[in-house]
Amino acid sequence: MKRIEIYNLLWSQTITKVAQDLKLKDYTVREILKEHDIPRPKSGYWMKLKHGKNPSKLKLEGDPELTIDLPSYREKEKSSFKYLFEKRIVDIETEHTADLKVSKRLRNIHPLIRSAKSKLERKKTSGYRRDGNLIRPDSSSLSISVQYKNSSRFLRIIETFILLLEKRGHSISTYDRKYSLLIIEGEKFEIKFREKCTRKDDPDSSWGGTILEPTGKLSIRIRVKYNDKQWIDGYTLLEDRLADIIAYLEVKTAEIKIENEENRRRNEEAAHRRKLEALEIKRIQWEQAKQQKLLEDASKWNQWQKLTNFMSYIKNLDQGDPKVANWLSWAHSIAHENNPIGEGLVPYVGRYSFDEEKAKVDLGLV
Repeated sequence: MKRIEIYNLLWSQTITKVAQDLKLKDYTVREILKEHDIPRPKSGYWMKLKHGKNPSKLKLEGDPELTIDLPSYREKEKSSFKYLFEKRIVDIETEHTADLKVSKRLRNIHPLIRSAKSKLERKKTSGYRRDGNLIRPDSSSLSISVQYKNSSRFLRIIETFILLLEKRGHSISTYDRKYSLLIIEGEKFEIKFREKCTRKDDPDSSWGGTILEPTGKLSIRIRVKYNDKQWIDGYTLLEDRLADIIAYLEVKTAEIKIENEENRRRNEEAAHRRKLEALEIKRIQWEQAKQQKLLEDASKWNQWQKLTNFMSYIKNLDQGDPKVANWLSWAHSIAHENNPIGEGLVPYVGRYSFDEEKAKVDLGLV
């Protein structure tokens, strides 16, 4: 499809309708507009038209006849996080319609919920509490912080959430007061169940302290790759977002696994390159050492020649004295030990060869 055709479509109907006509998602159409520098109507454009005004139309710059490969965008869209996320939500809602319904009464069938409820009940009656009467179980329970009056609803949401997680093969366990541990396909996530608060000055503090003021809005906060992802009561209540949360986590886990595998592959390639570089350094060092060895062998050979000549001279002077014979035998052994090519020419030359296989074994290349 040509740029000018998309441009004309875009200025004749809303981007949502354009996306439907092109069989694409809204976000993919926006990506196309950005990549191909196609101007779109500004906010309020359609409202002005509706009221009989004539808002200005941005001009299309560049080549209007340039062809845009929409099928490739459709294919790319299917592998995008947003597409997979939206599809997973539909799959979960279809498969677990009944499981997603938060009951009006706490079923109290999960041990983590029973433990949390018991400890929240005990905290309710335990003395003075700061931070707007928030209650928190101890580290042996789920990481929850909530006002008692909202605890029943929160526990019902959490119970539905945990049961659905486990039904889909995932798990959740206690860790400490700061967070609980959520495990999806081997990937671990820190998870907290919190009533949202605002921070305000503590009227009872003489040194400018602050306290947390609960808002009544419940939230689920999960640490995903060094960032917090949070779902909170709003126009859509938290109990109606459980499919979104699980879909996000499952698709994100798949993405993390792909990313981890890619990182592992890159790290292995980098480690292999470093080993090859180390092998090359060993070759260079061996070449340098070989030159030094040659000079040392030449010096040893020169000493051996002098020693041999000296022994020959002594032998010529010998009158058959046994002591001289013993000395010559000893001197010959010393000379042989110091002869660089005493073991033969081929073995001697072989010592100048770089042992590549041994170097590779030492570096872990084989």
